[in-house]
Amino acid sequence: MIELINSNAEQLSMLDIDDKWREEWKNMPEYKLTRVVPVRVIKINLKTEEDVKKFEELIGQKLYPNRENYWYPGLNESMTSDLIYVDDES
Repeated sequence: MIELINSNAEQLSMLDIDDKWREEWKNMPEYKLTRVVPVRVIKINLKTEEDVKKFEELIGQKLYPNRENYWYPGLNESMTSDLIYVDDES
């Protein structure tokens, strides 16, 4: 029989994780994840390198050899991987 877990507290207790993190989380900014779903996905075949250059100009984006997915217009993704939390007390 599968038992459904109804709260985060139950999940944390099952994982033996306490909620001491809440003490450090005070006054932290709220993080909202925005999920972007395309209206349509298309595949475009470009015959020559000249065609690639023309298409890059047309969409205003550089096309990279190992990258297959692009958004038009390009997504304004904020990079957070280089951000860190700094404690004023350290």
